[in-house]
Amino acid sequence: MKTTKTIVRIAGVILAGMMALLFASCNEKKDGAAAAGADGLTKAQAKLLKEKPAPETDFAIELSEDGSYVTITQYKGKAVKTLVYPSIIQGLPVKEIWGDQASNDNKYKVIAVVIPEGVEVVRRFSFYVDLGNIVLPSTLKLIAAGTFKGCKKLAVVNFPDGLLGIGYEAFEESGITSVSLPTSLKALGFNAFGYCDSLSEINIPEGLSVVQLNQQGGGYISEDGDAFSEAFSGAKINESVALQKLLEETKFMSIKDYRERMDFLEKY
Repeated sequence: MKTTKTIVRIAGVILAGMMALLFASCNEKKDGAAAAGADGLTKAQAKLLKEKPAPETDFAIELSEDGSYVTITQYKGKAVKTLVYPSIIQGLPVKEIWGDQASNDNKYKVIAVVIPEGVEVVRRFSFYVDLGNIVLPSTLKLIAAGTFKGCKKLAVVNFPDGLLGIGYEAFEESGITSVSLPTSLKALGFNAFGYCDSLSEINIPEGLSVVQLNQQGGGYISEDGDAFSEAFSGAKINESVALQKLLEETKFMSIKDYRERMDFLEKY
């Protein structure tokens, strides 16, 4: 009988120890996930920040009119899976990046991109059809029209605080699953998130007031302001009454405030 009790006690101690270890392991995983998400990045995105930028010579550039910065117009290096853009080329800061324009070549199989701090505008990344991961900088002001259109593997995007505009069809037919618009946003393109069938979560800050952008990048506005459903659509949105209600109740800016809020477009 004593032997049986002893065995039971030992088994109880072992089980308690195993439960404690399991609980600690779960807490560690939760803490790790929280730490990784503290800056708005997933673990995969945070890992990309450790990659080295591609050499300056791998890029075609244009000098700004005032000679104070450069625009990257094309990546011309070897085929890579992860492309990290440099923040400085020939001693000048990079403020604008165009994705590779040789879209019919499909030479590069880029699946991950890192846009460095200092960049304010990104354009034409739809060339990277296999793009599944991207890190955007805190300095970003504008995601131009059609930038990530058709990137069906792109599920997660960190929209930085300070972002001013998301262009026409910027993420149309992409694989994005969740959108949290920043409070800084001033302009949102028609069909910016159109036909995004995986999009099931949309967060719109209370009181957000933005102008709707048309295909040419200019403002498109009605007297009363169109519903945000002009910018969002997709299979999961069609299945969600809550999302449809949110988009219909959230309106673009009325015409009386249009001019004041469109000034930023003159810069970009």
